[in-house]
Amino acid sequence: MLQTRPKLIIAGGFLGAGKTTLLLQAAAILRQRGLRIALITNDQGRELVDTALAAAALAPDASESGAAATWPGEAVAEVTAGCFCCRFSDLLEAITDLERRLEPHVILAEPVGSCTDLQATVILPLLHLYRERYRPACLSIVVDGPRLSHLIRHGDLSLLNDDVAYLFARQIEEGDLLLINKSDLLGSDEQLFLCNWLRAYCPGVPVLSMTARRRESVALWLDNLLQDVNAASISEAEAHRLDDLDYARYARAEARLGWLNARGRLQPSRPIGAIDGEAGQVLAWAAALLSQLQERLARAGLAIAHINLLVAPQALRHLLSEEPDERQLSGAAADSEQGPLHERLIKASLCGPKPAAISWDARSVHLPPEEAIWLLNARVDCAPAVLEKHVRAVLEAAPAGLRAEIEELSAFQPAPPQPHYRFGPGASQHRAGP
Repeated sequence: MLQTRPKLIIAGGFLGAGKTTLLLQAAAILRQRGLRIALITNDQGRELVDTALAAAALAPDASESGAAATWPGEAVAEVTAGCFCCRFSDLLEAITDLERRLEPHVILAEPVGSCTDLQATVILPLLHLYRERYRPACLSIVVDGPRLSHLIRHGDLSLLNDDVAYLFARQIEEGDLLLINKSDLLGSDEQLFLCNWLRAYCPGVPVLSMTARRRESVALWLDNLLQDVNAASISEAEAHRLDDLDYARYARAEARLGWLNARGRLQPSRPIGAIDGEAGQVLAWAAALLSQLQERLARAGLAIAHINLLVAPQALRHLLSEEPDERQLSGAAADSEQGPLHERLIKASLCGPKPAAISWDARSVHLPPEEAIWLLNARVDCAPAVLEKHVRAVLEAAPAGLRAEIEELSAFQPAPPQPHYRFGPGASQHRAGP
């Protein structure tokens, strides 16, 4: 018999660890098992690649049973302008809204990659104050295997500030379950070394080496997580709570990074007929954009925490409408006749610990330039104004013969974290935020 309370699975971890890939793979597996799935994304700003990617991947199937879908993006919600802990009421509102729309069996939630202290500010408030409404699973922390290896071997995160390394380590320390992701990029000896290192660093905490892109790895994680024995508990959350977290240092780590979110359209920089081979032109633009941006930042000595790029058909706008009108619904329906949107995307990213090859999650070559829109999210160890200068310079260079028209761009640093609730020792409730 189905539970009336939705299962809430939260997967934390540093920027670029692979949380979105993990949760989208999990969503696909659970939907194939006949469950209704929703997903909540989170960021310090708006125009999120993760939200758009999730909306495309979770566009409801007309064959699904249960609550009917009314528009393509209704299985996804986002919490912006702060992390889950600081926007706790927004998180609850997002969960409630998803329950109203879909009556989901499982809600997957991805906190922003610069967030920590989730046990005290999210898990324990849910267990103490909302236990009758939700069933949170134990907290999973996704760890970037190559990045952890670099941190252990070299004592830093490849030029990233020591405060950022502190944040990275504290995220690991509060996990109930640690997932070493990107194990396909590590040799078997290095995988074993990292597993043993984490078991010594966090005694008693289960460690799983995995690759989020591989279905069997994610299915194993889910099968363990969905067992009742692995539901979140007050005693477990208190055991892994970061009572000694230095919030001043935590704030410095978040503020150390420049954040940039941008959105726009692509336009040919010369007549379409003059472009040699339109097929694949947008893919070439995406590759050139990220390569040139990586080169500029490396020359300036600026370390990349994470850069995400998504290029998609214009129909993506319909998915991101919270309450679409009839015209938008008609446009989305017409576009669906061209095939699933998630098969017509370009999704790529750059991540440390050092300059590396572009990581591709989707590489469609069937996206005409005149129909393409793009989203760019960049987190780099520099001031926001410096990051904006480099991004604008690359966009204006019109790589691969395409011009990027910027419709919206925001470069900023997050405000210091001020959690709405923080449950300290002895389960004392402390409302830290406004």
